[in-house]
Amino acid sequence: MNKTLIYTASLICLLGLTGAGCDSATPTSNSNSPNDQQTNNSELNACELLTKTIVSDYLGDVDDPTLRNTAGVVSTCTYTEPASFDSITLLVRRSQNNDESNTVNTNAKNESKNLSGVEPEDISGLGDSAYWAGGSLKQLNVFRGEDWLILSAFKDDFSKDKAIELMQMILQK
Repeated sequence: MNKTLIYTASLICLLGLTGAGCDSATPTSNSNSPNDQQTNNSELNACELLTKTIVSDYLGDVDDPTLRNTAGVVSTCTYTEPASFDSITLLVRRSQNNDESNTVNTNAKNESKNLSGVEPEDISGLGDSAYWAGGSLKQLNVFRGEDWLILSAFKDDFSKDKAIELMQMILQK
């Protein structure tokens, strides 16, 4: 399994996903209907944000995405390039309110060094706040309203600059 995904899953577990209103850990698949809107009252769909067009510019020809949703709180979208098995994933975790979002932001950033081995680096100009978790994680964390977006890739040249470039495209959605 992708090391980054294991770290991401560990981080979410540490932040008390079940305490944030998750009724079940059973993933469900949703359609990628363009009619689904990304709002607090609708189901999360990370593939509405991380599109094949965005990913193809970076990875090349990719398979259709894998979408996993967990109880309306977490949605992950992963694209894989079949020849190299390089992949890119966007995880979106929705908080119940701004207070919870602020707590999640603080806890995630504080735990980042333990998981990545390096201090998180603040990034300006993305969402309400953002940081790069380098080291062994190599993920860009962006907080926007009640949503926490985590962009990671299983690709040798995935860098902070590339993550920022991709996230800027994602945030335009």
